Amino acid sequence: MKVNFICPGLGDSGGIKVIEKYSELLNERGIDTVIYSPIKGSNVHRYQSSLKNVLHQVYCTVKTIPEIRRKPNRRWVWKISDRNIRAADVTIATAWPSAYEVNALRPECGRKLYFIQDYEVWDNDEWGKASYRLPLDHIVIAKWIDEVLTEQLGCKPAKIVHNGIDTDFFKPAKSEKKHDDIRCLMLYHPLEKKGVKDGVRAFEMAKKHNTKLSLEMFGMYDKPDIACLNRYYQNPSRDLLRKLYQQADIYIFPSLAEGWGLTPLEAMACGCPVAGTNVGCMSELGQDGGNVLLSEPGDVNKLASNILLLASDPKLRSKIAERGRRTVLQLSWDKSADRLMHDLLVSE
Repeated sequence: MKVNFICPGLGDSGGIKVIEKYSELLNERGIDTVIYSPIKGSNVHRYQSSLKNVLHQVYCTVKTIPEIRRKPNRRWVWKISDRNIRAADVTIATAWPSAYEVNALRPECGRKLYFIQDYEVWDNDEWGKASYRLPLDHIVIAKWIDEVLTEQLGCKPAKIVHNGIDTDFFKPAKSEKKHDDIRCLMLYHPLEKKGVKDGVRAFEMAKKHNTKLSLEMFGMYDKPDIACLNRYYQNPSRDLLRKLYQQADIYIFPSLAEGWGLTPLEAMACGCPVAGTNVGCMSELGQDGGNVLLSEPGDVNKLASNILLLASDPKLRSKIAERGRRTVLQLSWDKSADRLMHDLLVSE
């Protein structure tokens, strides 16, 4: 069986890593998978000006060129077209611009699917929403995405496959934490929906009541100008990221909206308690006061209160961490890959 994934050329987001993981696991199961990435930037219709959109395409194309050497596991093509994409049993779009490209491919490219990891309408609301109405079968990673698509856009119900977590790699450290401060860890991302400003404000509010709190952040981008930031790790290796989770006392997850949210689950797998918002994976797996401390998105006061509560109560941190780890152990990449292969790729 041959499966094509159509993946953006730019970025190393958690969503892209999910596609790479599924490709690897399906290959292990005897499925011939190829991840195609275009060199030419997509027109995401971000601006009202056609000239600005063209310039943005040129900018993204130039930025993509260095990625070719850095990501040799991709099959790089100038653009997604019949000429460049092989015949297959299934071809899967992974972002709204690629949904249009996949929909236009010849029938020999096989059954056409749309793997949806978020409600992607931030570049262009009209084009994003219209992509979900294309005649592609939907795979979604969370129940809330399916509810939005069916209730607001009239799409037919999708199959739901939760993302897995590599709990053999992301696991608690064998040694005890050895630091005097109470370390908070948070992802930095400039997208407003990631809620970084809320997370920083909540941390600052909590630190006024507990001066032992310190803040570490990591991300793909240059170090942000955040006054209360103690340490920043740009593009940390997988090993370093695991160590950051293991050494952190509290993981702050302040997102205003999230497709799923890998980082809080990775933190939980490493034995780090999470103070987060009730979005994405937390809305399906989180139990406030059980395996996580939850606040509603945008409620900075409650998020700050939860950070302070964890900071001031080591026993609560230990309890939340233990229950969080047990929750994540139920998420298996092998189970997710088996379901994707059987329920979504083999059967109609």
